[in-house]
Amino acid sequence: AELINKLVEHPNIIGIKAYDETEAALYLLDCLKKYYSDHLIKRDDLNIEESEARSENIIETIAVKKRMLIKGGLPDLKKSAIAILQDYRQQKIGLVSLERPQE
Repeated sequence: AELINKLVEHPNIIGIKAYDETEAALYLLDCLKKYYSDHLIKRDDLNIEESEARSENIIETIAVKKRMLIKGGLPDLKKSAIAILQDYRQQKIGLVSLERPQE
């Protein structure tokens, strides 16, 4: 989890092709759902039910809502994952921290 956190926060630490964007986006969405669900609802126009879905489903929902589609009208999950990471890095999701104090 610590490595994924570093990749999400600082994508240039390791070359862009050295990690899976979808896995990093899933980790990010898990954190956002747990601590910042209101940011997800507001930024990606999700309803409460959509924001509480599995992270894999959220990536798909965002792809459909933003019309990120591949041939056949299917959601482009990779493009959606990359967009989620870019939005986080550019603070378009809001000011959030993936680091949490020890509980």
